[in-house]
Amino acid sequence: MGGNEFGINVNPVGKLNVKEITVAYTYTKNLGNFENVKVDASVTISVEPGQDTDELYDKAFTSMKKQVKNGLTKFGGSI
Repeated sequence: MGGNEFGINVNPVGKLNVKEITVAYTYTKNLGNFENVKVDASVTISVEPGQDTDELYDKAFTSMKKQVKNGLTKFGGSI
């Protein structure tokens, strides 16, 4: 397997050799009077051979969105 100009390993049939993915979700809520609250969450997941990266991404995104909602609830707001 060779690397490309971006340093990403690509196998001979052109599929990416993904070892980990990072997913982040951020929400900024305007509180008025030029004040905002920003809540974010992120996670890095190791990808095992044979795992579906799209499925992992979707699950991680849903989880990070839920974490941000929880953070806003603790602050006293909601999305």
